[in-house]
Amino acid sequence: MLTGSRLERLLKYDPETGIFNWRRYRKGVAGWDNGNRYVQITVDQKHYLAHRLAWLWMTGRWPEHEIDHIDGNSSNNAFRNLRCATSTQNKANTGARSRSLSGLKGASWHKSSRKWRSRIRIGDREIFLGMFNTAEEAGAAYFAAAKTHFGEFARAS
Repeated sequence: MLTGSRLERLLKYDPETGIFNWRRYRKGVAGWDNGNRYVQITVDQKHYLAHRLAWLWMTGRWPEHEIDHIDGNSSNNAFRNLRCATSTQNKANTGARSRSLSGLKGASWHKSSRKWRSRIRIGDREIFLGMFNTAEEAGAAYFAAAKTHFGEFARAS
């Protein structure tokens, strides 16, 4: 397993920008977009996600769980944008689905009632929050429930 000292011998990390650069042999920026909008870096023939390497660099240890990008931008690896999170917390900080009609998390059109429905998933349970006249009302109901259940990890859209 890669250690912090080995990482520091091979790479430089700028905590303000979140960018890694090679120290020797290869010059320039380290890493590439892995196709899922995450920066990936190969060290000693093993692929690592840059946000996990940033955590190792700054704390001296591997993260116990997942690393959440606070602003939702998975390529922004500035240390102030990273925090440890459980899988549930990390999922709570995702935006609305790309195919969402409302553009709001937790708000979906219910065709038969011709109203906006609001639901939230807590662990394995889906909780019905109500039917609303507008997408904004449904989204607000979701966000209120998300703040209660997910705290600082809650995201409205």
